[in-house]
Amino acid sequence: MAISVKLLENPTERQIKQAIAVALAAFEGDLCAKNMTGGNESLQELLFRSMVGAGAVEGSFFTVSDGADNIVSIGIWFKPGKVMMDSEAQQKAGWTEFYNAISPEAQDWWMKEFYPRHDAALTACMGPNITKNSWFANLIATHPSHQRKGCASAIVKEVCQLAAADGVIVALGTQNESNVAWYEKLGFKLKDRIEFGTEETPWGEFLLSYDSKDVIQL
Repeated sequence: MAISVKLLENPTERQIKQAIAVALAAFEGDLCAKNMTGGNESLQELLFRSMVGAGAVEGSFFTVSDGADNIVSIGIWFKPGKVMMDSEAQQKAGWTEFYNAISPEAQDWWMKEFYPRHDAALTACMGPNITKNSWFANLIATHPSHQRKGCASAIVKEVCQLAAADGVIVALGTQNESNVAWYEKLGFKLKDRIEFGTEETPWGEFLLSYDSKDVIQL
């Protein structure tokens, strides 16, 4: 399959649903997704709709499709000047429904643990307002049947080139330790790690950045 990265302007509901399906398949059994829903895995579709929906409204919605025009890989990013979930329009695209559906304990986790620790770590390792001053990833996922074919790499490289042209860095967090080496091969540097989860379901977030000035050739 020839890989072609597309930046979708005004994604259709069909494309949004396909992107959600890709994320659900890619993150099946993922501890991070389980924790983010407060352990209620039936809410994962709403979780990913909130992420995809925010990107469709005010983010940059990158895709790779197969020969039948079915989306198989996605990258939801926010370019400089845009921040995930910082507007009412983004929140109405899925976050509000998801947040109202999770338990009060899960709501507290998001607002009192995840966001404060996540934001503090980003500021400490990359500087203040990094989410607004970089190309920042919200969601990167490839359907399992199309993984290890270069789809996600093509999306990430496309964004790195855009960031280089803008003179800014690319920043992201990944919850899978095996992904760190993959990002490092693409020119990213590991900046920090945050531990989340519980003793039963531990997981961490690895914060990475890419600066074209530090990379001779991507």
